[in-house]
Amino acid sequence: MARPRNPWYRAARNDWLVMIDGRQEPLGPHPAGAGPPRRGKPKPGRKTGDWVVPEAVRKEYFRKMSERDKPDDGAAPKGTVAALAGRFLAWTEKHKAPATYAQRRYFLRSFVNFGRVRLTQPHRVTDDLVERWLDAHPGWKASRRHAVLCVLRAFNWAVKKKLLAKNPVGGIEVPPPTRVLAYLTADQRAALFAATKDRAFKDFLTALSETGCRPGEVAAVTAADADLGRGLWVLAAHKTGRKTGKPRVVFLTDAMLGLTRELVAKHPEGPLFLNYRKRPWVRNAVRCRFRAFRKLFPQFGHFTAYSYRRAYVTDALERGLGIAHVAELVGHTSTEMIQRHYNQLQERTEHMREMANRATG
Repeated sequence: MARPRNPWYRAARNDWLVMIDGRQEPLGPHPAGAGPPRRGKPKPGRKTGDWVVPEAVRKEYFRKMSERDKPDDGAAPKGTVAALAGRFLAWTEKHKAPATYAQRRYFLRSFVNFGRVRLTQPHRVTDDLVERWLDAHPGWKASRRHAVLCVLRAFNWAVKKKLLAKNPVGGIEVPPPTRVLAYLTADQRAALFAATKDRAFKDFLTALSETGCRPGEVAAVTAADADLGRGLWVLAAHKTGRKTGKPRVVFLTDAMLGLTRELVAKHPEGPLFLNYRKRPWVRNAVRCRFRAFRKLFPQFGHFTAYSYRRAYVTDALERGLGIAHVAELVGHTSTEMIQRHYNQLQERTEHMREMANRATG
């Protein structure tokens, strides 16, 4: 456990303070009759020495330290927050998809390294600490929800494994999911395609448009996954593979089948879609490309690579495909996800007005 800083004296308020777990804790006013507050001799290499702490203040300091080390409500934490996070991530890597592991690793590393949490016992973690961690990352918008869920799941897992008696932040409020309303029209996608200079990323954008795949699925597809005879991609490893136990089947359009044939001939082994350096596309590279797109086309609103998947679904529904067929095309086992997250027909105003007129005859 981290050793707190030595107590110091604040003359403006005539009180003594100490920093414990990133918080200033009061130790009381300077005792009467203890003589004026003073510093000791400085250590070699330092200009000032530590404060000479009066006995009464020192006793209060040790009392607070004993409370700090005492678990709450009979909890029996085993190890530090960092140790629990490490065990949870090891379990996640073994039992969950690589994308899930990467996300949890990112947020939990950030949380453990925030302040002095990495050296703190789990029962010292509070809702306020989590809130301060989130506020320290103002760039996290929708990610705030994912961050909170990662922390909650880590502690819930520790309780389930009997490493903790209870979740210290089990009552924290989880931010509601934010639904991205912006989608990319056909004209906007054409503008992004025209603005792309390298053939490698043009092929990647074509695959997003023609298949409705997740960006990670396009990046991972290999020549071995391509069934050119039947016009399919058959992906054994995919986001929902552990849950469904089934491969992800991607039905290729004529244009996509032609591009796949070309890429299989170029790259008979390994990923089909490579960047201009002949390396596989990674998540951060795609994210940076779309960040550059948003700067180039701010009038399009906030969009990401996933906007292509949403546009694929919305276009298919607008063209009259049944929702069950659309769910099958994008790799969902039910229509619920389509209705909740991808269907954006309500934003196609002219199309929905036409539907309203047809509905009323």
